[in-house]
Amino acid sequence: MKKTNIQYLDYTWNPVSMRCDRVSPGCDNCWHLRMANRLAANPMMGLEKRPAYAGGNPVMDGAELDAPLKLKKPSRIGVQFMGDLFHEKIQSAWLSGIFNVMKNCPQHTFFILTKRPKHLLNFVAGLGELDNIWFGVSVENQETADRRIPILLQCPVKHRWISAEPLLGKINIIKYLGGCNETEEHGRTSLQGCGNGRIGNRHRGESLEGSLSQGGSLELRDKGDSMSTAT
Repeated sequence: MKKTNIQYLDYTWNPVSMRCDRVSPGCDNCWHLRMANRLAANPMMGLEKRPAYAGGNPVMDGAELDAPLKLKKPSRIGVQFMGDLFHEKIQSAWLSGIFNVMKNCPQHTFFILTKRPKHLLNFVAGLGELDNIWFGVSVENQETADRRIPILLQCPVKHRWISAEPLLGKINIIKYLGGCNETEEHGRTSLQGCGNGRIGNRHRGESLEGSLSQGGSLELRDKGDSMSTAT
């Protein structure tokens, strides 16, 4: 488990060594794939892990799996950001082990992000509400928002969130905000289901302003006025 500069997290936790693969245009310039290439070519990396980062079978890291249990200070932890926790290659038994660790760490808040919400829905059906786990989907344009967010909303979980990163086009999410507690873009603040919100873009150092009106419109705009959406 490592300290992170992601502004809404304290740590990232990657119990599975893996290489993710492309499911939509938001994956085209994924930092994870670049990092996986580096790790696969690193002679100092363990013999089991190098093939996993090259695209072979994922490997569970037992020491990393137990890391949150050893952290006593309440922390915000991103789960398997180096990949996708609900990738097709992740074994169900591994998912159960990871969720058991999270259940046994009520002092921490865990954030899960996936581009594969159907697998998420199938897995969480029998879990019940978990107070310390936030379940999220990554969306990059209107098409992926309309495809992934409705499945997220079907999940019988207490906390849901949306990450719009990378933001490749206009996204109108106003119709979904009644069912989502938090919206995050580029790892910054949140939009709630009513009132005003502010979204920060940590990569480019500029800000996006978001406002929700009583008439049900949402506008996102950056300083260059290159992004906007409204109903």
